[in-house]
Amino acid sequence: MLAFWYNVKMNTAHDHDSLQIGCDYAQLQNMLEQSSDCDYRAFTIKICPSKHRFLGVRVPVIRKIAKLVPPERIEDFIEFQPNSYEEVLLRGFLIARLSYAAMLKWFDSQLGYVDDWSTCDLFCSAIRKLVQNNQDDFLENKLKGLLSSVPEHANTKEK
Repeated sequence: MLAFWYNVKMNTAHDHDSLQIGCDYAQLQNMLEQSSDCDYRAFTIKICPSKHRFLGVRVPVIRKIAKLVPPERIEDFIEFQPNSYEEVLLRGFLIARLSYAAMLKWFDSQLGYVDDWSTCDLFCSAIRKLVQNNQDDFLENKLKGLLSSVPEHANTKEK
């Protein structure tokens, strides 16, 4: 695991083009599994009430792995259904690397995997710049639609 982490850290910091994910999703899953940390997994399970399986991969490592996917292959990887909490995060980081129009295409499907505060916060922070650069369009076409779909009881306080 340490050798893998060193490889990802060193190669992504200086020359991430020399270390890219090849042609299959299994390779990406293997990278996540090799980066897992049992203690971090136990910690994450305590603070994130997600229904997804936890591997125990730290967020900076997931971000680095996301950067290894060549831009022309991002949507190929997003098509796979995530099987773990870390894959949900990775998928969100990949969506954030797309153009604004492509991000909108995948936005709703990503929300279907968001089931805890952490995946919500990390996805929102990942797409922040895309949304800021297209704020009027996002507010008009996406946010209003999301707010109108909130169930009535979610907006009322108990008396």
